Formats: sequence, C-alpha cells, structure tokens
Amino acid sequence: MSIPQPMSHTTANWHWKNKNIGPWARQWFQRELTAITITGDGEESVQIADVTEFDGDVELGQRKSKYVIVSSCIPFVLRSALRLIVT
Repeated sequence: MSIPQPMSHTTANWHWKNKNIGPWARQWFQRELTAITITGDGEESVQIADVTEFDGDVELGQRKSKYVIVSSCIPFVLRSALRLIVT
C-alpha cells in the first residue's frame, strides 16, 4: 500500500487545496485495526477480524504550505473473533 501523493509545495497555495484520501484511510484502518489482539490472563483473546463497512470523508487539506487532515464522522463496522478456552 502506498502513501497518497502529496500536493504541490508552491507558494501560490494561499487558498485551501483538498485531496480525498478516503480509499487510503480505509486500507489503513483495515491494516492497523486487524493487527490488534488483546489477550486476557489465560488463553482467551479478542481480535478484530475485518473492517466490513467504512463510511465518511477523509481529506488532506493544505493552506499556506501547512497540512491539515479533515475527516467527517467515520463510522465503520468491525467483525471480531473471540477465542475463549474454558477448562
């Protein structure tokens, strides 16, 4: 997965420039959230198995050569995997 291409660094960008990075954000959430595993005291564990839905806007904004990440409410649905061993 590649990082989104940056916007130009010209001095003429005193007005807002926006770039949609929604697809990149979805891939990032998919990669980072599924890497999380929480284990208990025994052999039980909980892991996020998949990000099944992702909705919202994520944009990279630039004004006066400064970057700002703009995001709307980003709801997503997770599918989890629970491993519980009872002895």
